[in-house]
Amino acid sequence: MCKEYNIKEVFSKRLKQLIDDKKINVKKFANDVKIPYSTVCDWINMKTFASIEHLPKVAYYFGVSTDYLLGVSDFE
Repeated sequence: MCKEYNIKEVFSKRLKQLIDDKKINVKKFANDVKIPYSTVCDWINMKTFASIEHLPKVAYYFGVSTDYLLGVSDFE
């Protein structure tokens, strides 16, 4: 049986950690992936969740899998 988790919370925490690890700020990340800064802030603050179109962009930018971003896997 799968453990229950809040996908928005996992995505938010992992995104913040990846941004910190890359030593960039949220604005740079948003500009680099061409996603509005306010959208990325909403993801980080768990107000909204990344769309199916945005997930691959985020994963590719950081060199991780979408499964990692979503909490399906703990392996980047």
